[in-house]
Amino acid sequence: MWGALTLGVSVVGSPGYTQAPDRWVTFHHDYARTGRSARPGPFGLSLLRWKRPAVSDTEPYGAITSSPAIGRDGSIYVSGRVQDAGNVSTVLAKFSPQGDLIWRKSLGSGQTDSSPSLTSNDTLVIGTGLLGDSPNSWGVMSVEPVEGKTNWVSFFINARVVSTPAFSRDETRVYAGARDGYLYALGVNNGGSLAWPEPQQVGAIIDSSAAVGPDGTVYVGAQGESESGRLAAFTPEGFPRWSVATKGGVEAAPTLGTNAVYFGSSQGQVYALDLQTGDELWVNSDFVGSAIFGTVALGPDGTLYVGNENNQLCAFNPADGSLKWIFNTGSATDYTGQPIPPGPVFSSPAVGGDGTIYFGCDNGWVYALYPDGKLRSRYSIGSAVSSSPAIGPDGTLYVGAFDGFLYAFNPALLYGDINDDGVVNVGDVSMALALTVNPGRVLPGVLKVGDVAPKRADGSFGDGALNVVDAIRILRYITRLVPALP
Repeated sequence: MWGALTLGVSVVGSPGYTQAPDRWVTFHHDYARTGRSARPGPFGLSLLRWKRPAVSDTEPYGAITSSPAIGRDGSIYVSGRVQDAGNVSTVLAKFSPQGDLIWRKSLGSGQTDSSPSLTSNDTLVIGTGLLGDSPNSWGVMSVEPVEGKTNWVSFFINARVVSTPAFSRDETRVYAGARDGYLYALGVNNGGSLAWPEPQQVGAIIDSSAAVGPDGTVYVGAQGESESGRLAAFTPEGFPRWSVATKGGVEAAPTLGTNAVYFGSSQGQVYALDLQTGDELWVNSDFVGSAIFGTVALGPDGTLYVGNENNQLCAFNPADGSLKWIFNTGSATDYTGQPIPPGPVFSSPAVGGDGTIYFGCDNGWVYALYPDGKLRSRYSIGSAVSSSPAIGPDGTLYVGAFDGFLYAFNPALLYGDINDDGVVNVGDVSMALALTVNPGRVLPGVLKVGDVAPKRADGSFGDGALNVVDAIRILRYITRLVPALP
């Protein structure tokens, strides 16, 4: 995929190759699973652009546990499961950036949490449900993007595919792990037939989505027996390079940095292994007993972000694995000042170009954090969110939820909305006055939306501080003495 693209941005801290245009083509952004876009996401999460039932238009609307992928034209692809008379089926849907449903496609019966992956021309592949009467009719499906027609279905896989497939660098192969513990390589140009001499067994179960390095090496995690796990690397031709046993299963996708591969385990450890040799660089065991099921995201400075079962989003130093900070999901309050109940973080975080970290939580909230771990914004969906957010080309943030809806958060700033509740009112005036006497509490994002005065004749505004003149101008806007902010 990467070799076919020429216009783009270099992603700091990723394995050294350039992707372009910078778009969210698979689970966790790219096939190195970095979880980071060069484009900033929304400043706050109070401006919901739209929400749509993704897999069914009738109640109950199903559930979305997969993560969105975004096409060249900004279209959003997402899968989810629906239940009818006790029968579960999986559906893939395509939406326009404006929230219009373009098509829906059945992916068979049974549940799969696989997310769609895109090539450079937006051809999709995704793990399917059961597509036949045989218990071995799980597969991987290739879909053309315009009308959702099936290109091919590969039935060479002998178990359910929960993982998200990955494309090889030249887009001639698809790598998919299955719940029989094997990693499969499928040929894109010959109907999904086996592209390796034989599938490679990694463990007892593979739920981990494979990552692909700059030299084509394929990395994947697995679960073993008795709380054990494994992270393995294979050449593009399907031969083992190295394999490392872990304490706890590896259910999340590995994340590739410049020289290291990072991942968490079901026992709560965070690992860093050498990309080339698999040698252990460090292991953080601060959270043993708190399972990690999400994929590590890389910040612009290389900081590692990942959530755990103990209601936390944690940041780690990439050099030695030391803990930088912890955000407890129950430490925030809602818009009325009431405490938000804590919840585990199964959602894999996404990082915007300005370093903002976005993630969902089982307590039904979506969070945005500053790079230092302070709360930037939050939004109550009211239904568990294990989907990983995706950032669109215009900065819109997309995420699915267990209520079956796909949510789109507007990237536009709402000037004057200092408390980020989605409206400009006297609460913002009060907060501006309170922060005027406590300038040390003024975070950069708050300054960005609150510094609306003075307004000059040339259209420029602001003086680099949040003070009384800003509060007065916001009050004048509320009372309609000024027509607009800024």
